[in-house]
Amino acid sequence: MADLAKARYTIDPSKYRSYNSYAWWLIIIWLVWAPMTAVVTYLAVTRLDAFLFVWLLFGYLGTVAVPYAIYNRRRRQVLEVDGDSLVIYGAGILPRSKVRIEKNNLQALTLELHESTDGSESVYSLNLLSQQGVWQNRVHLAPFVHPADQAILLEEIKAFLERHGFLFSVKNGFSQPTPPEPKP
Repeated sequence: MADLAKARYTIDPSKYRSYNSYAWWLIIIWLVWAPMTAVVTYLAVTRLDAFLFVWLLFGYLGTVAVPYAIYNRRRRQVLEVDGDSLVIYGAGILPRSKVRIEKNNLQALTLELHESTDGSESVYSLNLLSQQGVWQNRVHLAPFVHPADQAILLEEIKAFLERHGFLFSVKNGFSQPTPPEPKP
């Protein structure tokens, strides 16, 4: 939903199809991860093993981060043009973490699979890529929205940003499955 008077675009995930398989995989992972973290906590305390205490940093991070991500799956994201920069933040009851991308640092708007080192593929993700010094930053937009609807969002966000003078490349790697040929 573009709001030209305020130079604001709001992504409301409740207006799009949900990417339920992504959410269910996170829930399954968490159902294994959380009890595993409890077991490792017991082992770390009883054996006083330094490795286990280091592992627990990631264990508790995952135990908290996965439910937080699932809770946020319906959270609106706002893209707001502020002078020569784009400000992205979440709207709702949770804290408003803001990301600011200067106009000349925005590199790309992508919808693609991010391959892992072993050649397997992850879920589709809609991203804004920017360069901040030597680091390339990625802002994940609408993570729980179905990829077909993310493709629609890609076009809408592209039009919004271009209307406000942002220059960037666009990569839409999403393709609908080809329907089978009808049988004669």
